Amino acid sequence: MKKHLFCLTGVLLSILVFANLCFPQKVEEILRKHKDALGGEENLMNIRTLFGKANIRMADIEGEMKVWWSEPDKIRQEFHFPLFGSLIVTDGESFWMQDYNGKVGKLVGYEGIKLLDELFLENYGYLFPEKRKERMNFQIRANPSDPEYLVLEVTSQGGELKKLLIDESSYLIQKYQRFVGKESVTVHLNDYREVDGVMFPFRMHRTMGRPHFDTFVRFVEIVVNPSLPETLFVKPKGVGKGYRFVSNTGFIKVPFELVSNHIYLQVKVNDYPHLSFLLDTGAGSNYLNLSKAGELKIKKIDRKKARRVGGSEDVSFFKLDSIGIDLINPSPDGSVPAQNENLILFDQTLIGISLSQVDKFDGKKLDGILGYDFFKRFVVEIDYINQVLTISEPKRFNYTGEGEEFKINLEGNIPKIKAVVDGEHEGIFKIDTGSRNGVDLYAPFIKKHKFLEKYPKYLETPVGFGITGPIEGVVRRIKSFQLGSFLVKSPVTGFYLEDKSSFGSSKIAGKIGGGILKKFKVIFDYSHHRMILEKNTNYHLWDRYNTSGIQLIQDGKKILVYQVIKNSPAEEAKIKKDDEILSINQIPVFNYSLQKIREILNQEEGTEIELELKRKAKTKIAKLILKELI
Repeated sequence: MKKHLFCLTGVLLSILVFANLCFPQKVEEILRKHKDALGGEENLMNIRTLFGKANIRMADIEGEMKVWWSEPDKIRQEFHFPLFGSLIVTDGESFWMQDYNGKVGKLVGYEGIKLLDELFLENYGYLFPEKRKERMNFQIRANPSDPEYLVLEVTSQGGELKKLLIDESSYLIQKYQRFVGKESVTVHLNDYREVDGVMFPFRMHRTMGRPHFDTFVRFVEIVVNPSLPETLFVKPKGVGKGYRFVSNTGFIKVPFELVSNHIYLQVKVNDYPHLSFLLDTGAGSNYLNLSKAGELKIKKIDRKKARRVGGSEDVSFFKLDSIGIDLINPSPDGSVPAQNENLILFDQTLIGISLSQVDKFDGKKLDGILGYDFFKRFVVEIDYINQVLTISEPKRFNYTGEGEEFKINLEGNIPKIKAVVDGEHEGIFKIDTGSRNGVDLYAPFIKKHKFLEKYPKYLETPVGFGITGPIEGVVRRIKSFQLGSFLVKSPVTGFYLEDKSSFGSSKIAGKIGGGILKKFKVIFDYSHHRMILEKNTNYHLWDRYNTSGIQLIQDGKKILVYQVIKNSPAEEAKIKKDDEILSINQIPVFNYSLQKIREILNQEEGTEIELELKRKAKTKIAKLILKELI
């Protein structure tokens, strides 16, 4: 949602005072006419502050936006929607965002640069070049597709290319384009009105070419040169901690279950215990499964369309009284485990989405996801060997171990870090505990370094399974992956071949998943923008990948073949998609979890496996001799 929220005001005054700079005559003439169309240099230069109030619609959500601007780069934006809101503030140097749970975070790294770039374009950066550190470059481009528009390309130092399309009859900006990775963002400006001698666009429409993600802004009030106190542009205070440890230790230890490199733990939502949540640094928010919300009759507070890994779908917002993290202790008679509430988060807003696809591929009920909203409040230690999670209060956490510390950037609510592929190719990688593979590489990084040619041997199989289903690509092994002093040899690597959406950004090389993270004890300390790694006994283990060639899903109680990898033991045994597995080595599959079945079918090369299969109404026996596929 954050991409839609930031700075939809302001293009109206851009590029105006550069006529006195040494540009080619054509640029100088366009800037002069554009300046005159907006109200003239004197009126424009007299603007020192602005206030705007607008109605805003993002997808299916309607709300109100207020924006305050003070020269040169100070801005405050408030967004108010039914039962929740958010806030973005910058003092000209630092950016802060207060989310819908009231938590304040600093926007850093590329995310901060991107927002500064948006300010440069949308909040009058062109008006005060002498107060800015950047240098601006202008170029005129031919525009055969829309000959009625003049196209002015603008690039600031450290920023990305922007195209301003100026109506040649009015010399007002009718639309502008910014480029995010491989995708363009177009903002249409219309309904210009005069306020204190200056023309302002009162209507804006932001689109990325997919209508259900579009944002519409309609200003109802614009005030020129209001008196604005400096307190508007200071870091928001935020709400209180929003949580309470039951004990006075300042930390708790919670067991978790590792399934396909995914971390599952037990939580309590309101008064409903024994819910299974995924711990996911790759999730920008906390999520609640829509089916579970309906089962528990939790009332939704809003609904919209949203982009997710693997596609898009309807999402809803839910307000919860509490989320409890529970420590499981076996009862004396060994029956149903007892739950002791050790950590409680209060007054939480969760995003509701369908998680049924993850259920199928993990073979485990998934009621929700704990993501950024959880990690930013605590120091979280993941002990993969003992499958124990330690959750600590940041102010009381003191690390005394001998692990290696890494600085992380929390861009877009996702931790990111530098790493090196094959000893020479450095890139920025997301850290994603919700990813199964060791490493995933994105299309621009793959193309840049010609990895497809370097690694011709691959498996045609989904590289992951998102909320809306499988993510297509191929699986290979790269030579090495290095984090600081840690060198992991031949990790299983997913190659994302589509250069669209978040997988097409030239800023991100890929992501680091559970296949590598489980080789360490991992400590996430968002409050200090760091991650700490300590080697564990998994570090030197070979990361074996699917020696049977069978990709499985669970549909109810049935274990079904989702895919058979080419040239694998499963293909040789003539196993087909949609075959139901009834038994393994003559033991019925209902004796096993899906995770255990995958472990049996992923044993070392040479292991013999006998499967009883059901295809339509017939049963058959298939014998496999497992082998390394990559």
